[in-house]
Amino acid sequence: MNSNPLQPFLDPRWPARWSARERMVDAVTPHLLDALDPRAGERVLDIGIGTGAIAFAAAAGAGTVLGIDVSEPMIAFCLARARERGITNAAFLVADAASALIPGAPFDAATSQFGVMFFPDPIAAFANIHRHLRPAGRFVFACWAEAEDNPLHPNVLTAPFEADPPWPLEGNAPGPFSLADSHHTRYLLESAGFREIRRRRIDLRITVPASAVFDEAMLDDPGPSQQSHDSAIAAIRAQLQGYAAEGGIRVPLAFQLYSAAAAVAS
Repeated sequence: MNSNPLQPFLDPRWPARWSARERMVDAVTPHLLDALDPRAGERVLDIGIGTGAIAFAAAAGAGTVLGIDVSEPMIAFCLARARERGITNAAFLVADAASALIPGAPFDAATSQFGVMFFPDPIAAFANIHRHLRPAGRFVFACWAEAEDNPLHPNVLTAPFEADPPWPLEGNAPGPFSLADSHHTRYLLESAGFREIRRRRIDLRITVPASAVFDEAMLDDPGPSQQSHDSAIAAIRAQLQGYAAEGGIRVPLAFQLYSAAAAVAS
């Protein structure tokens, strides 16, 4: 595995490309927001912000939103986006939800769209999120279901052709699919102090541009021991052809929505 698996998110090229990548999960956002149900006057913590889609949408219904991410380029991108849109009740901060003391606590709710699967110590990370919520505060997040049910997830698509894949595709090690096992995820949340845990699995099929699925510029050269870079790209293009549809690529998405409540001190 890559010695720094967070490197893809720290890459300064990511923010501009991430906007295209997020087209693949735009259909998830309404489900997450419906489960989160941000309310007037509430303070919401958004973890792993991407390009700010959840933070900006939540800000429309909540009082204030603080978006945090380990990626300085992503934070800078979201700050600029907020200024351009005249959004004044969403702030953004470089911080690691796994360990940071985050200003503005206690929050009424914390949320994340595919941002909580990468913690090296998930129990400690979820406990830190719990610490930042008011008693009975809500924690609502989306995470991927199994890799085999997401064949066009970018990491699944490119893993066979990468010399040093950044993430495992199965098991509980940090990575996109680390929370796919619902029993394991429930154990992590309960161990961190959360109660009233609910899970809903959702399967969708959406049509998106090919650029939302595969960005050729971001595939690492796999080196001489594997297929050449050009051959890898050709193989991925051929696989995508099997999902071609009018308007782009027909993508199967399998994800889970979790909601939980911070425990109330007795």
